[in-house]
Amino acid sequence: MERAGELLAAARDILEGGRVAGVAGLSYQAVEAAAVHLIKVVNGHDPGGHAKRAYRATQLLHLCKDEMDRLWKMRNIDFYGNVSVGEPERRIVPDEAKGSLEAAERLVSRVREFLRGAPDP
Repeated sequence: MERAGELLAAARDILEGGRVAGVAGLSYQAVEAAAVHLIKVVNGHDPGGHAKRAYRATQLLHLCKDEMDRLWKMRNIDFYGNVSVGEPERRIVPDEAKGSLEAAERLVSRVREFLRGAPDP
């Protein structure tokens, strides 16, 4: 969970510095780091892969798959300039960066609440 917190802090620093590049990507990675930690505590191992982690975290936390999918799309736009190969190129706008960070903070907070009192793996 420490890594998730550090990634969120880095994303927040970028956004507060008036920039947006990297915010959505770091926000997504914070959620991924929290999901890995959560799944290791609950299952004893990391299933590996974005889709498996997202599915398991969604099951455990009763998360909305749409929010996870939206973060994934923003991450792709942030890192690659589009949602997927062949899609039009575009950049993250400030509201999208802020929304990604806020969503990630909510999701990481949900993981922390779930794990409150659970030992580290």
